[in-house]
Amino acid sequence: CYLAKQNNTDFVVWGSGKPLREFIYSEDVARLAKWALDNYEEEEPIIFSTSDEISVGNVVQIVVDCIGFKGNVIFDKEKPDGQFRKPADNSKLLSYLPDFKFTPLEIGIKNTGEWFISNYKTCHIPGLNDIFDDSLSDVEMGTFIDVGAYNGERWSNVWGFIQLGWKGVLIEPTPNLVNDCKRIHGQNKNVEILQACAGSYDGKIKLYHPNFSDKTSPMNTTDLESVELYQKEQKHFENDRYNFSENTYFESDVYTLNSILEMNPYLSEKPFVLSVDVEGAEWDVLQGYDIEKWKPRMVMVELHELYFDGELKNKRTNRLKLNNILNYFYENDYVKIHCDAINSIFIPKEIWNNTNKNTDVY
Repeated sequence: CYLAKQNNTDFVVWGSGKPLREFIYSEDVARLAKWALDNYEEEEPIIFSTSDEISVGNVVQIVVDCIGFKGNVIFDKEKPDGQFRKPADNSKLLSYLPDFKFTPLEIGIKNTGEWFISNYKTCHIPGLNDIFDDSLSDVEMGTFIDVGAYNGERWSNVWGFIQLGWKGVLIEPTPNLVNDCKRIHGQNKNVEILQACAGSYDGKIKLYHPNFSDKTSPMNTTDLESVELYQKEQKHFENDRYNFSENTYFESDVYTLNSILEMNPYLSEKPFVLSVDVEGAEWDVLQGYDIEKWKPRMVMVELHELYFDGELKNKRTNRLKLNNILNYFYENDYVKIHCDAINSIFIPKEIWNNTNKNTDVY
């Protein structure tokens, strides 16, 4: 529904909208789970349910009202409805907690919708807005480069800057995704869209993509080691998203970040933020970037650091590349202020000393 509103398209719902379902708010589940852990001692299971049924069509209308969607809602009756009812019995729960107050469905969807709208663009890094507030609090207007921009909206680490009027470059090599970037940002004079890869040299490069796809996979990569990893994962998980081969690629222009910055001198005239998400080729990108010369105010890099002790499927950056990247930042007097299962964030040590009192160093 949210995307239908953003893209000015119909909101298509599978089925007729007539089946009945029960819903319970996540925070109610959390409260009940805590109560059960502390108090429920029976061996038989207990059901957390409101036992209030509502049609899918009515739920859709609540969501539409919450999102503020004004377009057409289409129920695709060629798609299955599923079972008409799936009632649950909450009598045991109410025998223990007769006065428990469930959150009304309308309020639960409203709260969820508001959270979703606030976090959709930056959900790739949990709490990214707070990190920006802590580390860039003195920056009123800056610039950015987003390497591996995807469609310029989903999973974007720079969306918030664009909304604030910052100038910058979205770098994306995949033609269909470039078209998406142009559709979303084409009227924004502050946003330049560069159809290319970033790497360690200027010229041409092979961009590998899954055999099944229309080349819009978020896992497209210029890194052959990542291709080999995807092949192993495909055999293990039998998932087409990993169905890569060395023969499935298209050629793209590639530029170093140094060249891109030299072509766009305005980027270095204000505090500058860099985001890099290129599926295993991050070290190649950084090798073409003179961090000492350009001195970015913040760098966000997809490193998957916390997955190194996990299974093969989670090792997106090999140990040597990871060490090279970490040393690259540390040797240039940057500190790491954030690290999660996907991304790591670095800022100059001097900036951290002066402005980042609320953020730990990792």
